[in-house]
Amino acid sequence: MTAKSKAFSAEKPLGKNEKQIKVLNLYAGIGGNRKLWPDNIEITAVEIIPKIAKAYQNSFSDDVVIVADAHQYLLNHFKEYDFIWSSPPCVSHSFTNFFLNSQGIIRYPDMRLYEENEVIRRNLVLKSIFQRKVVCRKREILL
Repeated sequence: MTAKSKAFSAEKPLGKNEKQIKVLNLYAGIGGNRKLWPDNIEITAVEIIPKIAKAYQNSFSDDVVIVADAHQYLLNHFKEYDFIWSSPPCVSHSFTNFFLNSQGIIRYPDMRLYEENEVIRRNLVLKSIFQRKVVCRKREILL
């Protein structure tokens, strides 16, 4: 089994009644995590910085790339996807903050990651007919 097939089990060809998995890749960056995903899934990548979004598009030309705020895009479109990968920048909630705190620099952690989990969880528990997966910061949550 290759590293790619470990990321998703979508390596086999789709059967007659099977649909392609729709994946939402939030905070896509230049596509670091995307390199491990198979090519036979439908991916929409969201990145707010146009130059970085262009670099992603150059690497993964079959993916749909949207230049927008990933947090807002998720609120408006999460129901359209079977699998959501959210990996926001770590600056505000990383261990770096311990060092900054010792230097007298105090800042609130970016709680959008947790907000995203909650929005998806609440809506899918009430409205979903089938299971969806959400991956945030390398933790998989089956909803």
